[in-house]
Amino acid sequence: MARQRQPIVSSLNGVSFPHPAAFWLGALATTIGVVLHLPMYLGAGDMGYRLVGMPVDGPMMIGMFLVVAGLVLCLYGLYPRAADATAGRVSQIRVRALDEAPMRAAHVGLLVVMAIAVTIDVMKPTTLAFVVPGMAQEYGLRSPLNPAGVVPVAYLPLSGIAGTVIGSFLWGWLGDRIGRARPFAARCRTTSGTS
Repeated sequence: MARQRQPIVSSLNGVSFPHPAAFWLGALATTIGVVLHLPMYLGAGDMGYRLVGMPVDGPMMIGMFLVVAGLVLCLYGLYPRAADATAGRVSQIRVRALDEAPMRAAHVGLLVVMAIAVTIDVMKPTTLAFVVPGMAQEYGLRSPLNPAGVVPVAYLPLSGIAGTVIGSFLWGWLGDRIGRARPFAARCRTTSGTS
């Protein structure tokens, strides 16, 4: 009787990578894509780092492609090979609180890191209140300070909060389907590649 081969799965601190080569290649592509945006940004130093009206150069176009391709590869690298087969079994797991469990240093560290992450995540929409007037002026968007603009500046905060709502549903659904650690890793990579 032949033994069934187990799929190759790499693990790093509890996050399993069903396709580790795709994940790490995607992480590298995303990082290189972000770095390729820096020359154009740094070159705009004499203009106050304002890129409005500048043509997009070749390295930035390559960087945009690498960010998108890298994110797709990262998501593929994190998605389990047999998600459909395990979804039914995972949905039957029952979890209960361990009220008597001792609080260890790892738990405290996790709580601190999560508190910082939530604070940063909550502050992103709040910072829009500070940057919207400048963006309206820089990009010619319609606002009380720039009534001659065509496109309303209100679309910026609207798209930000819409992305938050859609992302909450998407990452929550994915977390219920394949576990919390992999979608969290994908979300971190997506945020670092698109912020």
